[in-house]
Amino acid sequence: MLNHPDYHILVSDKVPVGESILALLFIPIGYRITCVQNSTEAVAVMRSDPADVVLVDLAADDSVELGMLVMLRKFFPALPMVLCVGGHSEAQGAQYRQLGVVDIWIKPVDPRAIVEQVELALEKRNQKPVKAAVSVTAADWLANESEALDACSQWGEGAMGVPLRMGLSAQVREFNKDFARLRGFGSLAVVESRLGFGVLDLALDLVRPQDSLLVACLAGWIDRAVLTELLEPAQNNDRSVVLVVLESENLDTQKQSLVEGLLCRRPGDALSECFGGRVRVLLCGAESLCALAEQGRFSELLLMRAGAMVKQVPALVQRREDLWVMALAIWTRTGSEAVTIDPACVAWVSEQAWDGDYGPFHRTIELAGHIAKKVGGTVTPRELARAAALEPTWVKPLYHELLMTELAGPLVEWD
Repeated sequence: MLNHPDYHILVSDKVPVGESILALLFIPIGYRITCVQNSTEAVAVMRSDPADVVLVDLAADDSVELGMLVMLRKFFPALPMVLCVGGHSEAQGAQYRQLGVVDIWIKPVDPRAIVEQVELALEKRNQKPVKAAVSVTAADWLANESEALDACSQWGEGAMGVPLRMGLSAQVREFNKDFARLRGFGSLAVVESRLGFGVLDLALDLVRPQDSLLVACLAGWIDRAVLTELLEPAQNNDRSVVLVVLESENLDTQKQSLVEGLLCRRPGDALSECFGGRVRVLLCGAESLCALAEQGRFSELLLMRAGAMVKQVPALVQRREDLWVMALAIWTRTGSEAVTIDPACVAWVSEQAWDGDYGPFHRTIELAGHIAKKVGGTVTPRELARAAALEPTWVKPLYHELLMTELAGPLVEWD
C-alpha cells in the first residue's frame, strides 16, 4: 500500500452518491478526496489543487462529458485517468485507450477493489518513462528545461505551465507576479492583448472555485437571448459565473449596457435581476479599452469597476527567450508530447519574425505537431515551415477553437 498523505484523488461523477464510500475507503489511509460533477469542474479543481489520479464515471452515450474528458487530457497530459463505465463497445474502448486511460472499470465496481486499482494507477504514473536513445520528445525537452521550469514554478506554474504565460522574459515575470491579484478580481477585469482565443488560457486559471460556471462569448454575439442561453446552467442555482468576452472593443453601447447589468442588479430587468452581482466578467480586447473610453466609445463606468485590474499581456516580440518553452508546452498540451523534436527546431522557432500575435504562433506550432504525426513522427524545420504557410488558410478548428465550442456550446458552429 502506497499510503502517501499527499496523494489527491479527484472523482468526477454527475451523481456523487459514492462520495461517502470513497471517503471511508481512502481518508483513513492518508489520501485526500475531491468530488465534482463533471470534467469542467475537474479542470477548475486541477488548476488550484492538482490531483494525482482522476476517476471519471462516464455514461457510454454522454458525448458532452467525453468531449470534456478529451480537454482534460489535453490540459493535463500526464494525469492518470480511470474510467468507470456501464459497458462499452470495442470502438469506444479504443477511443478511451487513445486518451491514455490507465484502466476501465465496468459497473458495478466492487468497493474493496477500488483502493488496489487506484494504487496500481498511481504506481504506473510513478514509473519513470524510458527515453529513446536517439530521439527527444516535447515532454523530454520540458523535463530537461529545468532552469526554465524552475523559473516558471516560482510563479506557481510548474510542469503544467500555461503556454501563454510560461517563459523567462522580464515582461512575463512581471505579469506572473501580478497574476495572483488578477485571480482575485471582484467583479471585472480587463486584459489588453492580441491573444484572440488564447485568452481562454487565462480564464481557465481564473476559475478556481469548483462551483463556478465558465462561459465565453465573442462581443459581436452578445444580446439578451445569447446571454440567457450562456448563463442558463446557473439560472436555478447559486453558482457564480465567469463570463469571458472576446474582442471586447466591438461592444457597442447597447451591448456594454447588457454586460454592465450582469454586474449590478437593475430592477425590472429579468436577466439583471437573476444574475446581477453573481457574474464576474473578463473583458479581452486587442485594442486599449481605456483609450476607447477616453474617445467616448466605451463606458467609463464599466471600466471603473476594473480599477487597477487592467492587464496588458506582453507581445511575443518582447519575449523571444520564451518562444521555445512556449512551443514545447503547446506540443505537450495539444497531444503531440510524444512526437520527436529535431534540435534544429529551436533556432527556427526563435528566429522567426513573429509579429506579436499569439494566435498564429500557437496554431503554427500545433499544426506542425499534427503534420509530424502523419509524416513519420518527427518535427523538423520543414514541418514548421509547412505549418507556417498553411496556418493563414487553415479553417478547421484547433485547440483554442475546440475549447471555445465547449465554453460557448451551440453558439459556435464550424463548417
